[in-house]
Amino acid sequence: MTGTLLAPRCLLTVLFAIAAVHALGQLRRPKSLKTCARVDHVLHAVMGLAMVFMLWSRAGEAASMAMTFFFFAAGLWFPLTAAGLWHGRVSTVAGRLPHALGMAAMVWMLHSPHEGAGSAHRHMAGGHSWARPLGVIAPVERAGPLVSVVLAWCLLGCALWSLTRPMPGMRAAVTATRLAAAAEPFHYVRDGATALGTAVMLLLPH
Repeated sequence: MTGTLLAPRCLLTVLFAIAAVHALGQLRRPKSLKTCARVDHVLHAVMGLAMVFMLWSRAGEAASMAMTFFFFAAGLWFPLTAAGLWHGRVSTVAGRLPHALGMAAMVWMLHSPHEGAGSAHRHMAGGHSWARPLGVIAPVERAGPLVSVVLAWCLLGCALWSLTRPMPGMRAAVTATRLAAAAEPFHYVRDGATALGTAVMLLLPH
């Protein structure tokens, strides 16, 4: 580990650890918290802890496949449950899409051999990626940087959206969505910080 990468790793570790603790803390709220929201918080907590794990260790094949399957299922959870939360407000459903994108980025980092976040996660005998046929390694390697950059830019947009939602409106008319976000700013700050950290992870060699 070089000194150049040590500082961002430490900062990302603190960021993801705080995000995981905050998500777990939400589970202690009153029983009025819906089951869907509780599952969301559990998934965010696991994602934060997994990010810390990915920053400092080289997992083996069994662990990587289990994590890939978990986050693939987690990525499907958010869009599939969006329909059940539909109350005629597009913002309610759109708010779940960044979470799905974050889980998709986790799957990509775990399963792809691209330089950057994926380079440390392909540690196997012979240097091949985890449990992937040799015939698809070369095409994925070529597409890796482009996919990483696209995911990173999308996550940066999600981070900006989440971090600015709790801010007071600069116009006289403030929407109900912004008022609701301002009432619970830490939730959106956590989501925005996690999206930002994930974007950095996609581009950071480790």
